[in-house]
Order: sequence, then C-alpha cells, then structure tokens
Amino acid sequence: MNRTVCCGLLAVMVMLTAGCAGLPAPETAEDTMLVIPVFLDKSTGGQTYGKYRIDIELLGVYGVVERVLLAPTTSWEIVTGLPPGEYVITSRTFIYDDTRKEGSTAKVGRVFDLEPGAVTVLPHVALYSFQEANLSGTRLSMWIEFPPITGDQAMTVMEKLQRKGTFENWRLSGHSLKYPEFRDAAENLGL
Repeated sequence: MNRTVCCGLLAVMVMLTAGCAGLPAPETAEDTMLVIPVFLDKSTGGQTYGKYRIDIELLGVYGVVERVLLAPTTSWEIVTGLPPGEYVITSRTFIYDDTRKEGSTAKVGRVFDLEPGAVTVLPHVALYSFQEANLSGTRLSMWIEFPPITGDQAMTVMEKLQRKGTFENWRLSGHSLKYPEFRDAAENLGL
C-alpha cells in the first residue's frame, strides 16, 4: 500500500478508538476523581453562547485549587489530581464564547468529599437553561444552577460511567452513596 493511504487508515483507526477510551485509571491508591454532571434543559429553547467556569476550594485552605469550564454540550466534566479531602464549589463565572471575556460571577456553595481510590459524582447537576432577559421576552439569557440530581439523571450518569469502564478501576465514593439516587443506580447496575 502506498504510504499516504497507510497513514490515513492509521489516523482513522486512532480517531475511531479514541471515542471508546475509558476514563483514566488511578495511578496510586490516593488518586481521586470528581464527576460533575452537566445537563442542558432544551425545553427552555435558546442557543448557547458561552459556558460557566466554576471555582473549587479545599475547605480550610484559602484560595482556588481548581477551575473547571462546564460546557453545556457535554454530559460531564471530569476532575482528577486533587488530593482527598472536603471541597466546595465556591463560585461560577460566565465566559462568552465569542470574546472569551468574563461575565457575571455568583456564589455557589456546594460541598463534596473526595476519597482516595474513589470516583465521586457530584450530587448536584450543572443545569443549563435559558431565561427571559427582558420584559418583552424577546431576549434570552443563559443560566446555570446546581439543583440536586434526580434519580433519572443519576442513572444516566452511572450508566455512562459504567460503559466507559470506570468501575473496573474505581469504586463509587461513600459520599456519592449517601444519596439514594446513587445507591439505587448502583444497585440497578449491579455495582
């Protein structure tokens, strides 16, 4: 075969298998993984024009330890590399797609634990929706809130994690299992 065709076939094979890749396995017993579920409420209509960045702090330690962009077009964001401990999502800031400039910032205050060797699924979803920005209803603004996860949402996230092979390498954290939505999903999936 000609060299160009071989290189093209190799590139296609790499692209096809990349989508099947699982989530990273823990390298040490102390590794942690945080899964932040992201949902877009399509019933409210509107076109996305930005995303929110969240700031995460380790409780008892001043300062942001991680900043995560939550794109409304993904199912979740994965954060690895944080040491075990109790954390809080302190704030969220809107970032415009076209200019990359920051918009409004607001406090969040969602607390969670990261355990060594465990995946913690945040028991709150990053829910994107649209709200009327003026009285006539002619302009919509993008909005994000962090309501508690529902049983259906927990099942959706847990099924996707299982398909990615996550639970072959990680256990579900005790923090996540405190919530009946995750206990039920884990039981239904045989975890």
